[in-house]
Amino acid sequence: MSVVLRASIITPEAREVAELLGFTITECDESVPVSTSTQACKSESQRIREAIIAQLPEGQFY
Repeated sequence: MSVVLRASIITPEAREVAELLGFTITECDESVPVSTSTQACKSESQRIREAIIAQLPEGQFY
């Protein structure tokens, strides 16, 4: 089964669990046009994601 997530933060643990359950997690394709409100939300999500990744130990995020 494959899942496409938009404006989501996917942790390494979530990827491991998904793999064990037979899911494939695919992050949203950025080439797909989105509305302005979605873009603003995506910018906020991206900022949060970058802050979380910056706090992870080196090599822990893939």
